[in-house]
Amino acid sequence: MVKRTRQYGTSSIRIDGDQRPLKRSRKGRNVGKLTMLLAMPMDILFEIFAHLHPLDLLHVARTSKGLRRILLAPSSTSVWKDSLSADADLPECPLDLSYPGWAHLVYDPFCHRCSVARVKNPDWKLRVRLCTPCSKRELHVYFPWSFGAVPIPDLLPHRDIKETRSIYVRTHMINMTSRWKAFKQDQDARVNFFTERRNIVRQIDEHASKCEAWARKKALDRIEYQDTLRLARRAAIIQKLRDAGYSAELETMTADDWTSFDRLKPVAQKRALTDRESIIQFIMSRKRKQPQHVS
Repeated sequence: MVKRTRQYGTSSIRIDGDQRPLKRSRKGRNVGKLTMLLAMPMDILFEIFAHLHPLDLLHVARTSKGLRRILLAPSSTSVWKDSLSADADLPECPLDLSYPGWAHLVYDPFCHRCSVARVKNPDWKLRVRLCTPCSKRELHVYFPWSFGAVPIPDLLPHRDIKETRSIYVRTHMINMTSRWKAFKQDQDARVNFFTERRNIVRQIDEHASKCEAWARKKALDRIEYQDTLRLARRAAIIQKLRDAGYSAELETMTADDWTSFDRLKPVAQKRALTDRESIIQFIMSRKRKQPQHVS
């Protein structure tokens, strides 16, 4: 049976219940607990939702039909706006996407087609997030002369890969070709449509450039944050070793010893050190196993 795709403006977003294999529901005490949310006053419910991360909002919208109906209704626009505004650097939601659709593109890490594979980054120009196998099916390379009399390059966003070749979403191209041919002899309507679409494509390209810059900044910020955690963890481990009475051993370590020390898995992890981690014995045992340098 073909599963239906829910449409949002000009973009298509399939809610989890429509696109991923559903697990068999388990009967027990927790069944139906989410229905209690629907009994809450709407203003309180919206206040709670506004503090959630956009991806969490998407997850909530996929838990039941009632919550999905509430969160995808026009009245919940302020909830999505407040949630998305938590990241001040994120570009504004584009005019051709709904707020849930924008959150889906930016934050949902799964492939928009199969909903199984994780995809690190979306294609900001094509407004899709596709895994490699799905990209081979959904995206196609075309030459400028492939469209005949239909000016597809001006009507649809695309990603140029070479001077004479560009990538398009296949279904978008088919639909746009049908729309263009539907004008037939109405040249005035065709000119107006052409002008409107060319402006939309230009806006999408400009917005995609902002999104790419935002994604690069987020990636650099994440690397910097992870490095900060790793260095703080390293310093905490060294302090623990000193507190345990290994200061003399630390003072005699050579540059090669420190290089080996930094490569140890407990030291190289990019997370804060906790009191529950017993790593001193592990580190000292590894040190004893290293061959002694012969002078």
